[in-house]
Amino acid sequence: MPDAVTLHIIYRETMTHLESWENLAREGKDLMPALDFTRYVLWSGIVKLLKAYPAEGTLKVDGAFLEWKAKEVAEMIQAQFKGGKPPGATSTDLASINHKLDLIAGRLARITNIN
Repeated sequence: MPDAVTLHIIYRETMTHLESWENLAREGKDLMPALDFTRYVLWSGIVKLLKAYPAEGTLKVDGAFLEWKAKEVAEMIQAQFKGGKPPGATSTDLASINHKLDLIAGRLARITNIN
C-alpha cells in the first residue's frame, strides 16, 4: 500500500491545480491547457490510484470526487468551445490594465515633480 501522506499530497495538489485551471477557464483564459490538464488527470492513472486507496480525515483522499471534478471542468471547457465564446477582455483583464496604468501615472507624476 502506498504511503497515506503521499496519496493525500497527490490528491490535494491535483485538486488545487484543477481548481486553478477551472478558474482560468471560467474567465475564458487558457482553455486548451486547462482541457489538457483535465485529460491528463482522467487518463494518467491518478484517479484509479486514488480510488483504490480512499481516506477520510486529515489525510483525505477522494478519487471519485477528483474524477467527477475533472469531468465537470472538461465539460465546462468543451461547452465554451461549442458556444463560441467571443474573445475579448474580461473584467479581470480590464482591472489589470487599469492597475498598470495607475502605476505608470504615479511614476510619471514622481518624475515630473523631481525635475
